[in-house]
Parts: sequence; C-alpha cells; structure tokens
Amino acid sequence: EASERFILKLHGDLRQPQDIVLTRTQMNDHREQRRALSGIVQAMLMTKHLLFVGFSLQDPNFSEVAGTVRRALRSGQQSPLRQREGEGREGAAAECAPEGAESVGASPTAAVADRAASQSRFGTVLSLRNRPFLAELWPDVRCVPMDLTDAAKEDAAPRSRCARQLEIFLDKLSLDASTTTRHLLDPNFSGEFNEDELALRQVLLQLQERLSRNRAAQESSGYSVVTDMLHRLGMPLSSDSEDMH
Repeated sequence: EASERFILKLHGDLRQPQDIVLTRTQMNDHREQRRALSGIVQAMLMTKHLLFVGFSLQDPNFSEVAGTVRRALRSGQQSPLRQREGEGREGAAAECAPEGAESVGASPTAAVADRAASQSRFGTVLSLRNRPFLAELWPDVRCVPMDLTDAAKEDAAPRSRCARQLEIFLDKLSLDASTTTRHLLDPNFSGEFNEDELALRQVLLQLQERLSRNRAAQESSGYSVVTDMLHRLGMPLSSDSEDMH
C-alpha cells in the first residue's frame, strides 16, 4: 500500500543540511542520533530480502549494521532448537528425495545446505562489474554483476556498457512491477489517452469531484476503498479535482 511506503535517508536530507553526513567525522558525530534508523535497517535485513542498486557495500555504517545482523542470525542458527529443526528437515528431505538424486550430484544434504544458504542471505546486489572478492567479504549477499567477466581482466566490458545494461534491466523491472492503468488519472499523461481511456478518465474525474463535495459520502466506511482505487489509477494523493483536469 502507498501509505506503507517510505524513504529512509540514513545520510540526511537536503532540506535539512545540518543532518547531512558526508565525512567520517560527521558519521561519528551522528552515530548515536541515527541508532534508531539503524535499528530499522537491521529489522529489514533480518525479515526481508533487500535489493541493492548503485551501492558498493563499502559504507562503514551499513557494514556495522550488517555485522550485527550477521552475528544475530548465526547465533540463532546455532541454537539447540534450530539444530533440531534443521535435523528434522534434513531427515525429511532424505526420506522424500527421489531415487537416483545423488547420481546427478544433488544429495538431500546438499539440497538442504543450499536452501539454508539461500535463506541466510539478506539481500541481492546489482553491480556493474564482477568483483569476486565481494562474495568472500559478503557471503550473505548475492552479487549479480552486469558483466560476468572478472573486472580485473582486460576483456571485461566497459563500465558504460555495464551501466546501460543495468538501466535496461531496471526499466524492465519497473515495467513488470507496474500496472497498465496507473496513468489514467495521472495529470502528467494528459493528451496521451486513446478514445476509450479518455471516456473512462472523464467518468472517474467526475466521480472524484462529486465525492470531494459530498461530506456524507466521505463519512461512509466505503469512502476509503473508493479513494484507494482512484489512487491506484494515478490520482495524486493531495490534489483536488480542478488540478486533475
């Protein structure tokens, strides 16, 4: 939901210059102030699989947060309860494994280990170049380079080509994640509608305008459902009907 989305700015905001962190001294000075924000990052690393884009994994603050999460996860995996659960899953996998699985190099134990390794990773990094040392420094992060050739080799793809490939991938990702109706009430798309879309747009705008003037309708329990639908169709979160025409 749109209301649940937020931007976490660990290094400050341009609108609040006094809180911007650019130097190591500023980072040390703001360490205590940003402890709460670091807690949010820790919770996300432990409960979600994050996608890192344009991030080198060299930020000291993030390394410290990730180290705390890594130790916590390892401690949890070594607890007696986790060990018993793991043994139970491994035994179940061995019992359910198809005959001949080991002949193709996919033993039940290896399958369980691979699954555990996948679950222990807290994120995926989309990087421009293939830097093998990242896998050693960050075993709990999956690295997906735009060029599989080792960046240290002469035949590695140019940085500009890798950057362009990443742009294309992100465009495709955005396309797959978006809907085909998000533009209907977006004022930035005025003049780009076909006849059918324009007819539907006008009806929806009329509905939004009538709702904005009907106080009784706004008190109804179904009002939020209707406005959520309009927002999903592109209606700005803070805009009246006149701004949308």
